[in-house]
Amino acid sequence: MRFLVLFFFSILMFSCYEDSEFFIPHDEEGPLESLKSLIPSTSDILQIDNGEDHVIVTDYNVQLLVESGTFLSKAEASDISYQLHLIEMKNYADFMLHNNDHYTGDKIYSPFYSIYVDASLNSNSLDLQTGEKLVVRVPSQEPVEELVLGRGMVNQNKLVFDYNIDGLVDAFTYTGWTITSPDGKETIEYGYEFELGKPGWYSLASPVNNTRGDFEFCISVPDQFDKSNTLVYLLSSDFNFITRMNSDDYNPSFCSSELMLHEGGGVKLITISKIEDQYYFSENQVIITDNGLDISINPSLIKESELKQRILSL
Repeated sequence: MRFLVLFFFSILMFSCYEDSEFFIPHDEEGPLESLKSLIPSTSDILQIDNGEDHVIVTDYNVQLLVESGTFLSKAEASDISYQLHLIEMKNYADFMLHNNDHYTGDKIYSPFYSIYVDASLNSNSLDLQTGEKLVVRVPSQEPVEELVLGRGMVNQNKLVFDYNIDGLVDAFTYTGWTITSPDGKETIEYGYEFELGKPGWYSLASPVNNTRGDFEFCISVPDQFDKSNTLVYLLSSDFNFITRMNSDDYNPSFCSSELMLHEGGGVKLITISKIEDQYYFSENQVIITDNGLDISINPSLIKESELKQRILSL
């Protein structure tokens, strides 16, 4: 079988479908706009020839195999092209860019890799043809302990990943596949392979044990920093977890409550602000106490180039 290899050239893509299965978190106003100008996007829209087999190689060297006739019948649409929408999230910067914490309801999972796949023709969403599958290959030098596969759905306007879906939770294998370099040299890449039977969000993650769900954190900042110009995040230092802290008209502090974390574990508190043409940043490492934390932070002026590097290194 001949596959056409397409490399993933990132562009910025934010949208929101009415169907909750195809929800992409977005925020086109406020401080997130400034963040989007700093962080490289992990989103792409590709034009796919329905009559060809394709191997799409993403920024994280993930392979997505799309055979001819996956979304449109080969007999009826062999010469038609459609749009394939992709988003991938792996690092903290990806979750920040897409305004998405890795929320999982009543249990914490540490995400290894998350992907969104959808297709459309003339702005109409496409389902996979009966019996067709998309194949995803995620590189990993070694197996990850207790890894499970989940699917993302929307609950109260939040993207929530469910890692307990029968038939999906263990529907992946650790295997190897052949990579051919531009000069024709073949090597074996190892990692996880799984099939997608429908569009949407999917994620590989590991459960985090021995957590409590009653921690509360609040951050106070000087008056010039508020929700109109400032983003505040809490990042776990012990496993992959990020949540955006919020403020409102009744409480100018940025807070998160009922967080599931390790008592005695570490978290990073990150603030990113833009006031007029100047950026401000703070990063504080703290230890979780019995009842959480309530601390004051004074963000410092930072150059745009340095801020970008600080975010990408989180």
